Parts: sequence; structure tokens; C-alpha cells
Amino acid sequence: MRRRSFIRAAVAVAAVGTLPGAGRAAQKSHASLSLLALAETVAPDGDRSTWHDSPVAEKLLASFAALEENVRERYRAALDSLDSAARGGLRFVELGPGERATVLGELQQQDNTFRGNFGELRSLILSTYFSSENGLRFAGYRDTNQFTGYPEHLRLSVSWE
Repeated sequence: MRRRSFIRAAVAVAAVGTLPGAGRAAQKSHASLSLLALAETVAPDGDRSTWHDSPVAEKLLASFAALEENVRERYRAALDSLDSAARGGLRFVELGPGERATVLGELQQQDNTFRGNFGELRSLILSTYFSSENGLRFAGYRDTNQFTGYPEHLRLSVSWE
């Protein structure tokens, strides 16, 4: 009986590590966390989990990782400048949504290099968001067929023969 309990416990502990999102927070770099915080500011969604351990967040991070190294370095510098512009000794990730928007607006007005990199980052974020299920739902896309068969109005129309 004790052996069976031990095996069940060992299997349960091993299974926890395979759950979606398990241990990912510790694996994410500072740049990844800043990118997701920026994404949450640029494309806020009613579902708070959109930019935290979801397929959308994973797709954004994968798209970021697939960029050329020199482009990623430029974007990392832009993400680091968000931290340096944050007030109160906090990082950009630690700020609330309103404070993030304020920091983002101020930085866009002051730094031309950041403005250019932010435009490209914003395009990456928005294309990722609007290609996701949440983004499509936000845009009003419905996954239904308009017609169940041949449209009736075409059957009743006059032939041009």
C-alpha cells in the first residue's frame, strides 16, 4: 500500500511539470517579460491571460526569437529604454497599465530611435494578436458559414443565356 501511494505521488509530481505554463515564468528572460508587458499595453484584452502563458504569448515570443540577431538587439535596446524611463525605481513590467501607457507616450515623444523601433514592435504585437482567436473575436470575425447551401437569391435570379 505504501509503495502504491509513493508511486502515485511521484507520478503526480512529474505530471505537474508537464502542465501547460508550468515553470515558464522562471524561464522567461527580462526582454521577454518586457515584450509581453508592452504587448499588454499596446493590445489590451479583456482576458488577462492573453499575454501570460497562452498560445498568443508563446507565438509572440517565438516570432521575436525568429528575428535576425541585429533586429532583436535593437528591440532589446528599446525594451531596456522602457525600464530606464519608468519611475520610482520600478521596471516597466512592474508598472500598472496606466503608468505603462504614460511611460510609453513620454518615451515616444522624447526618443526618435525608440519611436522607430516601437513602430516595428507594435506591428509584430498587433499582427500576432489579431491572428489569434481573441484578436479575431475582437475584430468581429465569426466562424460560421453565411449560407448552408446554394444561395436562394442566385437560384431565383434571371439567367443571362
